[in-house]
Amino acid sequence: MNKDSALSIASLLIYIVLLYTLVTGASYGVLNILVIAAMLLFAALGIFFGRRAPVGFARWTLLILNIIAIVVTILLVAFGFGISES
Repeated sequence: MNKDSALSIASLLIYIVLLYTLVTGASYGVLNILVIAAMLLFAALGIFFGRRAPVGFARWTLLILNIIAIVVTILLVAFGFGISES
């Protein structure tokens, strides 16, 4: 495992921790928007580092997981603001 794969996994794990804190009901008040922005940032960093990883099964797994992370974050924001419920 090279450095880029490790950084992609680390950013995915940070994303999972942030998602878990939001799902369990931890409220940061006004800083919730910063937490959601950090979630998008870490997922995007995971895609960036996963894209630089060597070609193989791990690369594509990391890319797919980080893309799913971005989609989940967008859906959470959409449901949070009531956009998708109409």
